[in-house]
Amino acid sequence: MGKAALIAVMAFTIMGAVYTVNGNQTRLAGEGHVATYQHEVLARSAALAGQKRAEQALADDFDAPPSTLSGVYEGIPYRVTLRKVGSTVTVESVGTATDAAGEYLPFHIRAVYEEKEDLTGNVIASEAPEFMQYAILADDELALHGNVGVEVVAKGDERNELNANVHSNTRLRVWGNVNIEGFGTSAGPVEAGSGFFNPYNPSGASPTQSYVNPVEIPVFDAEGFVREMVGESCLANPASCSNRLRIDNSGVKLGGNGNTTSILDNDGTRENPYVWYVRGGMLEITGNVQIPGYVAFVAEDGFRVAGNVTLGDTRYTGGDESSVGFYTGRNGTIELNGNARFYGQVYAEESLTVYGNVNVHGSLATKGSVSIGGNPRIYFRAPSAALTKPWQETPTYVELVAYNEW
Repeated sequence: MGKAALIAVMAFTIMGAVYTVNGNQTRLAGEGHVATYQHEVLARSAALAGQKRAEQALADDFDAPPSTLSGVYEGIPYRVTLRKVGSTVTVESVGTATDAAGEYLPFHIRAVYEEKEDLTGNVIASEAPEFMQYAILADDELALHGNVGVEVVAKGDERNELNANVHSNTRLRVWGNVNIEGFGTSAGPVEAGSGFFNPYNPSGASPTQSYVNPVEIPVFDAEGFVREMVGESCLANPASCSNRLRIDNSGVKLGGNGNTTSILDNDGTRENPYVWYVRGGMLEITGNVQIPGYVAFVAEDGFRVAGNVTLGDTRYTGGDESSVGFYTGRNGTIELNGNARFYGQVYAEESLTVYGNVNVHGSLATKGSVSIGGNPRIYFRAPSAALTKPWQETPTYVELVAYNEW
């Protein structure tokens, strides 16, 4: 009996030891699984960080992305490879953690991206095209003489200073009593002595620079421009789009005599500007005209502004950018003279002349020549990208089209 009891006790003791060992092994195995899972989570987070860096690189330059990226996220290294084939880029990101035993625990992400055009027409570029970003720009010679003043109206701290820059793709000539509060550049020679150019210039760069790269200026197709602004259906049936488009086929005269003030009511907004298309004849402004919203005047035979005229956006309270555009194609010139007070961004394909005591609040650009004399003053105002959509590339976006991880 005693031996049987002893054997039973020993058996229970051994069984208890076995259960204890098994329990410890189960607990240790569980802790090992938890530790492995935690390392996998860290590896995945690092791989995701690499993928996000790759996405930003594609957004910056989809056509020529970097071939590799690498880094460390929360102590875990990652490495990314990018392969562009046709219109797609395949991104493979691997984050690699190391467990307590020194074993590598990689986590893989593969993502495929495509660049697509935004055809909704609702996206407005962040800024106007380069050739519209100067106070004065000419493809041919730019001559400034007489009592010309080109000044900045956007004041504020240093981050908000605007330079009223001028540029010619042929030759820049300056003489007489001229004060340019900006830089003067030319793809050809610059003929200007000291004292003419006084830009906001914290870097100390030369106020004038010659033989710089030319600024590309597109050919202006008036009808094509209008079509892209309002759409084919509006151009085909203007009556159905009276809130967005007006077409005149034999010239327009605005303002009556110089003492008359008229207000052009329209529904033009920054997202959907109003377009006034003068298909035949010239647009002449001889009186005071106020334009409260966003409007683009497109005249195939040019513009003439003369007399004691105030033309432009005198009631607009939006951001510091032009809200009126005046554009003419290869058949037209733009003439501003007299005592006109003119608000807007201007483009003339043939030529541009400004004489007399004209005050321009905006910007001037031409594919031809610019001649400015007398006592005009040009107050540079940033051009609106909303009024230059047809000159800009269709905006694109990067879309994720395939994704897997393991």
